[in-house]
Amino acid sequence: MEYIPGTWAECLKRLERNELDLMPDVAYTPERETRFDFHRMPVLTSWYEIYAPRGNNIRSIFDLKGKRILVLDRSVQQESFARLAKGFGLEVELVAMPDMESMFLEVSKHKAHALITNKYYGQWHAFRYGLENTGVVFEPSELFFAVAPGDPKGILRAIDENLSRMKKDADSPYYRAL
Repeated sequence: MEYIPGTWAECLKRLERNELDLMPDVAYTPERETRFDFHRMPVLTSWYEIYAPRGNNIRSIFDLKGKRILVLDRSVQQESFARLAKGFGLEVELVAMPDMESMFLEVSKHKAHALITNKYYGQWHAFRYGLENTGVVFEPSELFFAVAPGDPKGILRAIDENLSRMKKDADSPYYRAL
């Protein structure tokens, strides 16, 4: 396997142009299904969480009113939170960033009030940046590997077969990784 670095938005574009064979951690949406192919069995189920500096006063969605909130550019979180804020009549400054590391760094330096990330990334990185989970969660999503339309390398079936096998075995690499 060869890892190709890039921002989330760059990698999505590369996948669309068939310049990447596989992209992990892609939330399924009907819109994305028009641009990518997905296997059938989700790798994980996740949701989005709001993280802010330790000691913040954000405990509900309404505490975000007037706040500057960072989100990953072209992410499902970006679309989902914009809809959520609009639905609650909540005015926030939602700022799209190219990568998660930049988002965590900006919030840790108090250049923004909070950030939106998925449960797993947030749990893994928040402590290092002096951030905490605010308890504000939203939008459950299923996460998949995505490929260019038509599955040009024919790998989606193999992913489903291996996931199915590993999810049946409590001692599998899948469960050890979790």
